[in-house]
Amino acid sequence: MGRIWREDERIRNYFEKIKFQYLKSTGGMQVVSIMKLASIAIVNSSKVEAEEIIKLLEELGVSNTSLLTTKDIVNKPLALGKFNFAIIALDNKGLDHCIPEFFNQNKVPFAYLSDIFITSESLEATHYDYCVGYLGWPLYKKELNNLLVYELAKPKGIRGCHREEEKCQKEKNVYKALFENSQDAIVYYDKDGIVENANEQFLHLLNYQKHEILGKYIKDVIDPLNLIDEHGYTKVLNGEKVNFETIRYDKHGKKFNVIHRGVPFILNGVLHGGFTIYSDISESKMLQERLIESEAKFQRLIATAQDAIIIMDHNGLVTHWNYAAEKIFDYTETEAIGNDLHELITPSYYHEEFSKKFGEFMVTGRGNAIDSTVELTACKKDGTEFPVEVSLSAVKIKGQWHSVGILRDVTERKEQEKNLINYTTEIEMQRIELENTYERINREINKAKEIHERVLPRELPQTDRIRIAAHYQPADELGGDLYNVIKVNNKLILYLADVTGHGLDSALMSAFIKEAVSSYISLAQEENVYPITPKEILNHILNQYLSENFPEDYFVCVLMTVWDLDSNVLAFSNAGVHSVPLLVTGDKTVTRLGKCFLPITNSIPRDVLVYEEQHVVIPEDATILFSTDGLTEHTEGNENFENILEQVIVDAHSLLPKFTVSHINYEFKKFANGNKTNDDITYLVAKNLGTTNKDYFIIGRCIKNYSDAVTRFKDSLTKWDTGLDIDTLAIGFNEMIMNAIEHGNSLEQSTEVNVEIIDSPERLYVVIKDQGMGFKWEDAIDESCNFLSSAERGRGIAMAKLCYDHVWYNRKGNEVLLVKEKAVR
Repeated sequence: MGRIWREDERIRNYFEKIKFQYLKSTGGMQVVSIMKLASIAIVNSSKVEAEEIIKLLEELGVSNTSLLTTKDIVNKPLALGKFNFAIIALDNKGLDHCIPEFFNQNKVPFAYLSDIFITSESLEATHYDYCVGYLGWPLYKKELNNLLVYELAKPKGIRGCHREEEKCQKEKNVYKALFENSQDAIVYYDKDGIVENANEQFLHLLNYQKHEILGKYIKDVIDPLNLIDEHGYTKVLNGEKVNFETIRYDKHGKKFNVIHRGVPFILNGVLHGGFTIYSDISESKMLQERLIESEAKFQRLIATAQDAIIIMDHNGLVTHWNYAAEKIFDYTETEAIGNDLHELITPSYYHEEFSKKFGEFMVTGRGNAIDSTVELTACKKDGTEFPVEVSLSAVKIKGQWHSVGILRDVTERKEQEKNLINYTTEIEMQRIELENTYERINREINKAKEIHERVLPRELPQTDRIRIAAHYQPADELGGDLYNVIKVNNKLILYLADVTGHGLDSALMSAFIKEAVSSYISLAQEENVYPITPKEILNHILNQYLSENFPEDYFVCVLMTVWDLDSNVLAFSNAGVHSVPLLVTGDKTVTRLGKCFLPITNSIPRDVLVYEEQHVVIPEDATILFSTDGLTEHTEGNENFENILEQVIVDAHSLLPKFTVSHINYEFKKFANGNKTNDDITYLVAKNLGTTNKDYFIIGRCIKNYSDAVTRFKDSLTKWDTGLDIDTLAIGFNEMIMNAIEHGNSLEQSTEVNVEIIDSPERLYVVIKDQGMGFKWEDAIDESCNFLSSAERGRGIAMAKLCYDHVWYNRKGNEVLLVKEKAVR
């Protein structure tokens, strides 16, 4: 058992100096008074611990004690300031860090009470200014007395009042800000190579969550797949700095290029650990490779060209002379490079005219022959004159105008092939230009795709009661819609955005909106004075948008909502999204929420752009649909999908959101009849399940076969007292488990089947997911209960449909939902 009383050395020495003088001078009387006036908080202790602690405190003269739980502290954190000291009990589950944080904020000294061995990892919990360390269990009266005398009798201001300490704290905050906000990926590890911290850029680059790497060995973090030869950290832990370019991999094996820098952390001549810093150069590396490839293509094109290709710099000197030029003019490349082009290949009677016009070309890049094909007379090495056709263009290199000339000898076939040569030259130039154009367009599309993929969330936050799913389908190769869900404390922020146009501009605009929302949320959390409401977030987006001077023909439509998870109140404000949210309650009543205000744009005066906020309570068993107008405004013939959307969402009300999305897509596909949509289709589905019972298990891991799974299923329903016919439900459950194992996983022993059971007041949900490739389930779902069905897995689906009220699949077909409605009791 570890007993640690943590204080910095300066305060410890001070206490040793004053402790006995203080007790001697007061005769102990002041200590008694202090104990009587003291107010002690006892947090999260068991009944036995609490009784023992209170008994010891009463023996020491402390009569004012309070027993607190985590809930008490979270609900009234400001009330903690009344206490003089706190004892926080720990168990083998660890510590809820909000508890010491609140005591620390209220400047209340506290100690941890633990009956477990104190390890180096647990010492992290003492990194609070007002934490004095650990007390072992069982408590010793003398130890508790000394600690309380020290803390309660200590003169105010000893802790944290010294200027040097404040200076150190400021410097610490500066370095912390630099560490956390660096654009480089940084990870810190101790002298044993154990990771202690990493910034967000590092976590993003290597695709980690922070809890996955803390306490891990640095090699296992930066090279989880054993793909790296040179790690660099070994040199750092030997006190050396490293700096080299290399390839690294994230935890999934995705490769990226970095500049790897390693810096040892040495304090007072002692090595404490090291930093590994990655500067991601993947994009610049890719551009460099493309440039090299483009240059190689250019060189191959010039080397194989039948025409002379000559480049002249701003001084009139030859800088490039291809093989065809050697053949036409009889000068080798060595003889030509660095010489005056006009002196080399033009007759003397052209020199004066060239000299006059060359000055204008050097300044403007323009000339009579630039961007045209002209017929001139040229000279060979021996002075022989011959006719040539010359195509000239100007290009700026390093701020200076250069001329690129393509020359063709037309001596023998000048008259006969004049038109053909002109046509061929023109086509060749257009081909090159078109190739460059396609390459540029592809780069722009790829870049826009990359930006847009980063903007859309990879997964959505879920809570015990709230389930959320989303769908996004661009009309073109690249769309302009955006959705996101962010959980901040007890709030869910859900929003949709529809940006004018498509391509790189719309992708950048989507990224701008996401960044504007994120920046406001970060500001609201840091400053704690900005309310997280739809109205304030929209106003922030608008102000940021107007400050950027975007074109007036841009329009941004945003539906912003904030869902309070404690009260289930949804606040929302709509800036230009014509499709208002649809709320379906348990009695299948559909309510259209709110109204639409003006979109965000530069073309409307600022004082006209006012966004009002509306509120609605989301009851249990309610489903809500948020969508952009791409879904509702799709038209086939004379009918809009909006006309049937309400019925579609009502029919899907009993499903979980993931399967509601599948149902909407299924109905939309039938409505569209295979026709392409004209706009992006984006929507979010959220459902308030209310209070539920849940069970989750994996067949192939904790459950070995489907018969054990059926037993587990029946035991869960029995324990929850669902009031349902368990045997009938087990039959349908058994059929779908068999389908998943036999058809989905093809009886592969290495595969698993995931099962989730949710018991809500209204219905029972069963989700079964296999690891197979899925199948076309639509035909089997559409058929009536036909046990002779030829559709894949048809017999099992038919049986399940007899046992359950709803059977539905996800889009892929490897996850099925079974739903059984409950009678109102």
